[in-house]
Amino acid sequence: MGANRKKQRELRDAGIAKISQQDYEGARKDFDEALGYSGGRITDAEIDICYYIGACYVMEGRLDDAISRYSDLITYDSDNSDAYFLRGSAYLDADEPKKGISDYNTSIDLRPKDYERYLAICQNLTVL
Repeated sequence: MGANRKKQRELRDAGIAKISQQDYEGARKDFDEALGYSGGRITDAEIDICYYIGACYVMEGRLDDAISRYSDLITYDSDNSDAYFLRGSAYLDADEPKKGISDYNTSIDLRPKDYERYLAICQNLTVL
């Protein structure tokens, strides 16, 4: 498939609608198809779609797949504080607290003045 941003947006929107209906597998399929319309380029749209795919994996309980998706985002941009935070959260859900805390620390190091992130991390760690 070549680049078709209109079709990509339509599929992204359809995936978001399926998330609201708790059809995470269907949403993920739409997001995967949407990535096929990138034309081989990575833009903010593709990154956004990858976040949604990771979220679907988390909601499906497929934590290893979520961790892998967030790891891909980190490989693409090693300064991606959000991907470290989300991967850290998935590690916590997967009962790997050392890896989760390590990712949380990296997330904080990358955005030390993001106080909302500190609060979110504190909330997530209270369940340990």
